[in-house]
Amino acid sequence: MQTMATVATHCCFLAILAVYLIEFGAAFQPSNHLRVGTSRSVQFRQRHGHLNAATDPSIIASNREYLINVLGVSPNKVKTIEIRRAENNWGGSIITLEIGVLEERSAWLRNRLDLNESECKKLIQRGPYVLQKKPKTNLAPKFDYLQERLN
Repeated sequence: MQTMATVATHCCFLAILAVYLIEFGAAFQPSNHLRVGTSRSVQFRQRHGHLNAATDPSIIASNREYLINVLGVSPNKVKTIEIRRAENNWGGSIITLEIGVLEERSAWLRNRLDLNESECKKLIQRGPYVLQKKPKTNLAPKFDYLQERLN
């Protein structure tokens, strides 16, 4: 039977490895059907002129405030996220997600990886782009794969 310290170390290692793989895409290559960095819904809204969420200043301000004040992401890192969004001219960014999505995704990460609040914040501070991924369709299969490989 594993000790609590071993289990906690195992979970932290899994979380760090998952963030690394998700951020740098080392294990999972993007689909050829989508432009890199965009989702189908963003492409649809771009083609049909419905990209309001990506440009709504209240959504951007709310997400910026949540990232900095609640999750503890540095203002410089948040600024970098905003600059990348502007440079790439695409709406898919954690800064432009609908209000409440960041909270749901951070709670999902915390529950799935069995992290306490400070561990979850540290994970997101190191790799905030993990919040860009959809939990059930993107993160869960990767975590399942990593868990299977580690067992």
